[in-house]
Formats: sequence, structure tokens, C-alpha cells
Amino acid sequence: MKRQFKILLLIIGLFIAFVLIINTSPFDEKLNPAITEIMQVKPIPKTDGNAYYAIMGLNADSNKNIIKTGHALITRYQKNRKKGNDNLGDDESREILGIKDNIDEPWLEKYGACNSRDENDCLLELSQLLFNSPDNDKRLSLMLHRYNEVLNLPYYTNFNDMTIGTPLPSYLLLLRLGNISLAQRYNATDKTDFLLYIGKEIKFWKMVLEDGEMIIDKMIAQANIRNNLDYLSTYLRNNQPNTEQIDLIQSILTPLSAQALDISDSYISESRAMFKAINALKPFDKDFSTFLLQKNSHHNLLYKYFTEPNVFLSKMSSKEIYQAVKTNYMEKFNKQKNALISYNPTSLYNFTGKSMIAYNFCDNCWNYAVRVHDLNNIFNLVKLQLQLTSNQPNNVTEYISNSTIKNNYTGNPFDFDKEKNTVEFECLDANYTKCNVKL
Repeated sequence: MKRQFKILLLIIGLFIAFVLIINTSPFDEKLNPAITEIMQVKPIPKTDGNAYYAIMGLNADSNKNIIKTGHALITRYQKNRKKGNDNLGDDESREILGIKDNIDEPWLEKYGACNSRDENDCLLELSQLLFNSPDNDKRLSLMLHRYNEVLNLPYYTNFNDMTIGTPLPSYLLLLRLGNISLAQRYNATDKTDFLLYIGKEIKFWKMVLEDGEMIIDKMIAQANIRNNLDYLSTYLRNNQPNTEQIDLIQSILTPLSAQALDISDSYISESRAMFKAINALKPFDKDFSTFLLQKNSHHNLLYKYFTEPNVFLSKMSSKEIYQAVKTNYMEKFNKQKNALISYNPTSLYNFTGKSMIAYNFCDNCWNYAVRVHDLNNIFNLVKLQLQLTSNQPNNVTEYISNSTIKNNYTGNPFDFDKEKNTVEFECLDANYTKCNVKL
């Protein structure tokens, strides 16, 4: 019995030794050359006129320059990272911003968030709230002034040497400030300034969508544009624009550029941050599992199952991406990814890396690529709404069928729900349910 137990222990020991040996660096794979290229970072962007730094420093104290403050935040973060601390602490941020906690909370709570992604009348709700309870908050007045300054800045170039610990801009504040700015203008008798401001916002966020390199840049930009389109749709539903205003709206409803629709650079940026995070790991950084991590092999898997398919998807046209989603383009990659861990002994090589890819990874990250195409199609919905508002046809169904404005995905007329009085299409993004405008 003792002999059998010793043999069992020996087998177990040899097995463990084998697993550890095959996961030592001499057995690591060669790194895909494309990853070496991705790991190259650009110099820190210049400061003057850069909306990225302005947004970083947006919530600074009233006596601070928001661009210089945003730059100071990134500079302090870089110093911390050089010392091995990949973080910018809350106390450090408050020190640089010169503020106390929750300085913007009073007005954020007063003018709460209505989600135009799910609701149709957020503009009316907020404009009524502002009418009943006018803005008399000095901090909010300052922030609205700053927001307008940000919209006037000429370019957006973000710090692209990103890691998991890199601080992010104050995007929530921007979304709320944009809503309040538009609702204030909507309350005026002449709505022309409201329309001009929508055009100004959309122009700025198109710039961020085209030039921002992080996924969060792209998603915040598209969220703001989508919000603008919802507010514009609400305006059309409740007002009869004059000829000058119709021309202005038509100029606003310019579709997204090919550069804006292609968000492949954001997947590359996210990949770079993840590669850096893995390279920074050392044995026992977290637990024993790091001994079963082959860094090059893990990078290659990440590139295969995240970077490459999402970049490829991002470069498709609307019709191509529609076909790809409908034929489950990403599903095959997810199935392969989930099968990396199995009873097959090959799973033991780079076991931790395969586990991270198979179990702890974003199955639905491809949605970001299709979301901008949904947004571009919503431009068409509002264009169609403008036509309907201007022409007031007796037969809406027939008018929509004959309109030259079609669904970008199928080339067919948009759907009309007579009961709900909405023009719509099926969202490609699985996280969204509302791709419509209410007439």
C-alpha cells in the first residue's frame, strides 16, 4: 500500500514538474510580428488646443485652466508609473484639480439623467425641469461655459500609452452638460440657436469619433451623437421648422465618414493596454497561476481572438457588417476561444493564459464595431422624419416605401410601426433595443 502511495506521489510530482517545465520561457512561442508593431506608442500629444486634456481637467476648481490641469494629471500619472505605481490616486487627482469631493454632485442630482437610448422625450423632460427650476448654480454656470470652450477646441488627440491604471476623462460630465445646454436653448421661442448648437455638438463628437483611439472615446462620442439625434427628433416631433431651419437640419444630418465608422484603431489601443498588463506580471504577482502563463503565447491568443477579428469587422461596410452579424461571424471565434480549456492535455500549456482568454474575456466586444453603424442608420431615420415633417403625406407607409432614404444594412425601406407611430430598424448591437424615431 505504501509502495503504491509513493508511486502515486511520484506520478503526481512528475506531472506537476512536466506542466511547470513546459510553461517555462524556453518553451514560449515566437511573438506575432503584428503585436510588436502594436506595442509601439506615440509621443505624449501636444497640449494647446487639445480637447483631450480639456476634458481631463474639466472638473477643476474655478481658478484653474482646464487644459493645463488635464495635462498635469497625465504628467503626474506618468511619474507614478515610472516609479512602478500604475495609478493616479484620488487624493492626487483632487490635489491637482484643486477640488473637494462631489463638487458637481448638486447640479448633477438636480438635473438628473434621462436615457435617450431607451426613452423618446428626454429633451422635453429636461427642458421642463429647467423651466420650472432655472439654473442659478454658479458651479453649473462655470461648467456650461467650460463645456462650450471644449466644443470650440480644434482637435482631439489622446494619450495612447494606455494601461489599465491610466486615468480617464470626465465623460459623464460632458454628456450631462450637453443635455443641459441644449435643453436651455430649446426653451427659447426661436429654436434656431438650439439647432445650431446641435450641429456644433455633432461636429465636435464626430471629431472625437474619428480621432480618439480608445474604445471609450468612440463609445462616448457615439452616445453623445445619438443623444443629439434624439433631441433633434424630438424637436421635429413637436415643431414645424421653417425653410431656413429645414436647410440647417439637412446640413446637420451629414452621415458619418468612413474614418468614423472604422473603429479598428480602438481595438488596437485596447490590445496594447492588455499586452502591457500581461508583460508587467511577475511570478507570484497574484498567485501560483502566473507560473502557468506563457506571455508570448497569451499575446498571440489575444491577437487571434480579440484584435484580429474585431479589426477585420471594423473595416467592413454597413452591408458587409450586417451580413457578418447575421451569419454569426464572431460566434465561431467565441466557440474556438471557449474550447481552449478542455480535457485535452494541450490545455496545460499556457493554462493561465488560455483560461484568461476563455473565461474572463469580452465575448461581446464586437458590439462596439456595429454600434457606430447603427448610429449612422439613425441619421437616416431622422432624415426621413424631416421629410415626413416637411411634406405631411396622407399615406405615411406609402411615402416611406417610395422614399430614397433607405436602411443602410439592407437597402430596403425602413419599417413603420403604425400603432407606435415610429420609423425603425433592427439594431445590430445586441445591447440596444431602440433603433427608431417617434413621428
